[in-house]
This record gives sequence, structure tokens and C-alpha cells, in this order.
Amino acid sequence: MSGKEEDDEQEDAFEYCPGGYHPLTFGEWLHQGRYFCTRKLGWGQFSTVWLAWDNLEKRFVALKVIKSAQQYADVARDEMRLLVEVRRHHSQEGIIGADRVVQMLDSFTLTGPNGNHQCMVFDVLGVTLLKLIAESDYKGIPLTHVRQVIRQVLEGLHYLHAVCGVIHCDIKPENILLATTQDQVRRLAAEAFDLVESGRSLPASFTCSCSLALRRRRSLCFWDKVRYSILGPEDVGLPAHLKDDNDMRRQLLVAADPLGPSSVVIADLGNACYIDNHFSDEIQTRQYRCYEVLIGGEYGPSADIWSVACVAYELATGRFLFSAQANEHGSVTENHLAAIDALLGPVPKHIALSGHLSRRIYMHDGQLRPDLKQASTSIEKLLMKESGMDATEAGKFSDFLKYLLDLDWKKRPSAYEALQHPWLKN
Repeated sequence: MSGKEEDDEQEDAFEYCPGGYHPLTFGEWLHQGRYFCTRKLGWGQFSTVWLAWDNLEKRFVALKVIKSAQQYADVARDEMRLLVEVRRHHSQEGIIGADRVVQMLDSFTLTGPNGNHQCMVFDVLGVTLLKLIAESDYKGIPLTHVRQVIRQVLEGLHYLHAVCGVIHCDIKPENILLATTQDQVRRLAAEAFDLVESGRSLPASFTCSCSLALRRRRSLCFWDKVRYSILGPEDVGLPAHLKDDNDMRRQLLVAADPLGPSSVVIADLGNACYIDNHFSDEIQTRQYRCYEVLIGGEYGPSADIWSVACVAYELATGRFLFSAQANEHGSVTENHLAAIDALLGPVPKHIALSGHLSRRIYMHDGQLRPDLKQASTSIEKLLMKESGMDATEAGKFSDFLKYLLDLDWKKRPSAYEALQHPWLKN
């Protein structure tokens, strides 16, 4: 589990208030002295994520600390119930994809000055796929890596769908992360010690306690006692030329060959639901939202498969497959559907008119409103234009993407069926 990387924009300090974030600092002990906080890994709209030492299991973990307001606590409890279900099946032998989905190791409630915070404990994960796309200067990563990532994502979705009965509902590059090695995590912790030792680790928004200096001294005392048992007898501190590098975390967790043998893990089940119990009619981040949800129709596990196709295209090209905006002709949703029609249409009448929003976009014969029409193109042409693929390579990749983008959600392949596609066998 990770979060927005620390070199990104930081969370709003004013959110450290009743109902908001909990003000954690280096050296705090949580959950009856089990978890020792070492550094912030990232943050999100609902939570902050911290690197901590689990003094019971003698390993590093990631702590997700949820804002304390009731609406965030309710969402967190729903997520924890789903994560318990995901964890319950993990020990079964021969299950495909169990290691491709984040596993909650522990959970507890933290009481602080801003209220009661739900906390979840996970393995420490690395950077997101969005970070890899950004590192490519938004030109895309090699197709061999795209194939590797998508194969593993589909394995994870097979586990969620077929074994756990769960739909993720928000597959996107930000929610797919690289796994890390213990050495990378130890180096991350060593950097935290170096920063605290130099007095540079605590943002002003965290320095809200008169006992901060005392806590820091006590924390450093503990750290001195156990540093070598945690980090190992060898000096795993950072190379001198990297100690002042603000992009340290990226250099540690992203190699020149960004994937290599690394695996990816599907994270963040905060928007997930059960296959037989949907929590919302509107799911998924806009650019990855499936056709049936856009028209207000029914959906199932194959909603995640549509998102996988969008992610695969973005990984290969650095660009969104669908990125609509409102204009004088239509809303964002209307233009999104128009773009789908131009790329994958014409849409069969019985599918076009199957949602409760369909009549706003389609006429009685199932044809798109004339004012929304866009110039037709193909995924193959887009791939050749956006990434410079040759026609053969673009054709094979396009066949795979179109297979996942079936407009009829009931005919769209399952994750397991998608894994059998020839493009993934290359």
C-alpha cells in the first residue's frame, strides 16, 4: 500500500482538524505499542499512508489512517469488510491472482485530537503505474511491459471476481502499484532516520504538540536500540550523493527498467462492491468508466474489464483512450459516449437504449443524436498515431483491446477468458 508520492503536492494543512487527518509524527507508537511510525508514504482525499515497523511481526508495513469524519469512517468500514473477504480466500491453494490483490494484514481504531480514525495495515507497495507513465514523459512504456502488467492485473481481477465475488469498480493506473523488495523498504526507513536526525522530516502542520521534542528524543533512542535489528547489520543507509535528492523515493523504487521481474498489485478497494450487492449506480473514474454505466444501465464484473482496456492503452501510449469534455453540443457524458460510438460503433439498438439515460443521447432508432456525432476512427489507427506502432503490432494489440471493450457487458470476456487471448501469449 502506498499513496501519492511525497514529492507531489502535499495535503492541505487545514485538513488536520476535527473530522480530518490524524497528526502522526516519526516515532509514535500505535495500537498498544505494536506499530512504530517512521515516515509518511503518501496521502489521499480520505487518508494518509505511513511506513511503520510492526514490532510483533518484525517487519515493515504500511498504515492507512482514515479521516475521522463519519462519512469517511463509514466508507472505511465498507472497505474493511471487503478486504476481510479478500483475505479469507488468500490461503487457498492453487488460486490464480491472490497475490495480485492487496491484502489487509490488520485493522484498529486510533483515537486522537481530531476524533476516532479507522486504520488499516497493508504490505508496503511501491510506485503506481501512473508514476511509470509520467516517467515515460507520457509517451508510454514498452509493449512487453504493458503485456506483463495487464496479464497480472487480469489475474488479480480473476481472483476478485471468480473467487471473492467482488467488483473493484475503480481500476486505473493510480490503483495499480509495483510490489517492493524488503531491501527497498529498509532503505526507505533508513532515509526516514537520516531526515529526522537532521531535523528535516516533520512538516510545520505536524508540529502541534509541546512534547514534540521529547517524543523525538525518545523515538531516536528507540531507533538507535533497534536500528540494526530492523535494517540489518550491514550499513543500508543511503549513498551520500542521494541523501539530499528530493526524488529519492522514485530512484529507489523505479529502476531504469521500471518493471523488470517486478509484479504489480491491485490496491484501493474503497469503491468496490459485491457482485450481488452494488453500493452505487455510478462507479469508476471518468476516463475508465464503462459504456453500460455511462448510459445508466446494469453492470457486473465486466465493468472492470472495460477499465483494463483503457489502462492498457494508456500504458502503451501515455494518453487516455477516452477523454471527453463538455462543449456547446453536449455534456461530458454525452461526448464520452459519442467518442465511444466513433471508435467502437455503431452501437446496436438494444444496447444503446438499455440504460435509463439512453434517451438523452440516442434517438428512438438507437442512432446517436446528430449534434453529438464525431469523426469515426479505429483503435489501430490511434495506436499507430499516438505511439508509432507498426501496422502489424497495432493490429494485434487493437484486437485485444476491442475484445475487452465489447459494448454488451454480458458478452464481454471474464478476466480468465481475457487471459487466454493470443496477444497475452506472445
